Amino acid sequence: MSKDDKTPVPILYVKFELDATTRQLRTNDKGISIATWAHCVDIAGVQGSVSYDKKFYISSSNGRTPKTGDPFTWEQGETTKEHKGWFMAGNEDLGFNSVRKEYYAVTDYDGGRYILACQGTIG
Repeated sequence: MSKDDKTPVPILYVKFELDATTRQLRTNDKGISIATWAHCVDIAGVQGSVSYDKKFYISSSNGRTPKTGDPFTWEQGETTKEHKGWFMAGNEDLGFNSVRKEYYAVTDYDGGRYILACQGTIG
C-alpha cells in the first residue's frame, strides 16, 4: 500500500498483562507472553492510540492536504466516531495522564513540532 492510498488496512490492537514487579510483559513458565485481548479496527492512516476507561482514542493523519488530523473514539462493540480536523497536521503519538485527566498529542510536520495537551475529552 502506498502512502497516498487511503484504503483502510485492519489495525490490530492487542492487550498484554504486565508484571508489577519487573514492569515488563508477564510471561508464562516458558518465557512466552500471551495477549489477553485483541481486536481489529479499520481506520486509515493510524499514527497512535491510547485507551482509558474502556474507550480508545486513535489519531489518524491526513498527510499534507488538508493540514489536519482526525482523532477517532471507539469502544468495543460500538462504531468508531470520527472527529474531523480536530488535530493540527502531523499528529502522531497519543498519551494520557489519568491523574490530571489530560491527553497529549505529539505532532511532527514540516516547520512545526508540538506537544499538545487537552483536558477533558478528545473530539
